[in-house]
Amino acid sequence: MVGDPGDGGPLLWSAGQPLSRQLETRSERLRLFNLGPAPAVIALRQMPIAAARQTVAPQQSFKQFLGAAGSLVLAVQGLPGQVLIVDGASGPAVWQGKDGSLLRGKRLPIQGPGVLSLDHPAGLLAVWLEGPGAGFWPAVKTQTLQLPNSLSLSGAAQAVRLTLTEPSLLHLRSTAPLIAGLRVPGEAEAIRLFPNGVDWHRYVPAGEVELRLAAPQDGGLSGTLELQASPVTRVGDGLSAPLPLAAGDTRAFAFTVPRAGKIGVWRSLGARSRVGAIARCGRARTGGRARSV
Repeated sequence: MVGDPGDGGPLLWSAGQPLSRQLETRSERLRLFNLGPAPAVIALRQMPIAAARQTVAPQQSFKQFLGAAGSLVLAVQGLPGQVLIVDGASGPAVWQGKDGSLLRGKRLPIQGPGVLSLDHPAGLLAVWLEGPGAGFWPAVKTQTLQLPNSLSLSGAAQAVRLTLTEPSLLHLRSTAPLIAGLRVPGEAEAIRLFPNGVDWHRYVPAGEVELRLAAPQDGGLSGTLELQASPVTRVGDGLSAPLPLAAGDTRAFAFTVPRAGKIGVWRSLGARSRVGAIARCGRARTGGRARSV
C-alpha cells in the first residue's frame, strides 16, 4: 500500500505485482508497507509540477496522448454536485473520495475532492468535470458558419454555430486529431475523442446546433475541418430507389413504422457497411438486416 490517507492521498495495493504510479501531491509524507516476508524494492522520482500536470479541476481538464499502456493516478479538485467524466481508459476508473466514498465507472457523481486511478491503453485519454462551475470547454467566441464549409483550426479551442433548415446528417472530417462536442437542443452534449482525426456523421434536427472543438493535447489546434450536411432521404414500404455510396460515405433515411415490430434493412450483397436506426424516442439501434425499434 502506498499513500497517506491523513493527507487525502490514495491507497494503492500492488497485490504482489509490479506497480507504477505518478501522482501530483503537496504531501510531505509517503507511507510504505511491506506485507511480505522478503525485502522489497521501490524507486522514487520527483519531477517539477510543470512536467507532471496530474490534476483535474472545475476549469482544468486532463488530456494527453499516452505512448504506451499503463496506469495513472489523478488528483481531482471536485465540488459537490459535479460529475467526473473519463474517456479513453481501458476499463472502469476507480474513485477514492476524501469523504470516504468509493466509486467505479467512467461517469462518476462526486461530492468533493479525491483521487482517480485508472488503467489506459496507448492513445488519447481525457478526464474532466461537468456540473455547476465546471466544464470541458474554455470560453471562446462563437462564430457562425454556412454549410458546406472548410474551417481552419487554430487556438486552444473554437466554437461554431450552424443553422440547418431541415433534419440532416452532419458530416465532419478533419486533417488532425481533435476533441469535438456537439450541442443539439433538447439533448445532452455529445463529446467525442478523435485521436486519428475526425470522421463523424451525426443526425441533427432542423434548427441551430453548436459545435465545439479543442486540441487533444497542450497547445493549439491545427489543420482543417470540413463541414457538410446531407438531407435525410424519406423512404416508404417496399424497395426504394438505389442510392450509390462512395467508400466510407454515410447517408440517413427516414421512415414511419405504424406499429411495433421488426423492420428489414437490406443492402447490396458484398457491401461492407454498418446499419443503424434511431427511433423518434431517441434510442439508437445498430446491426445488420433487421432490428426492432
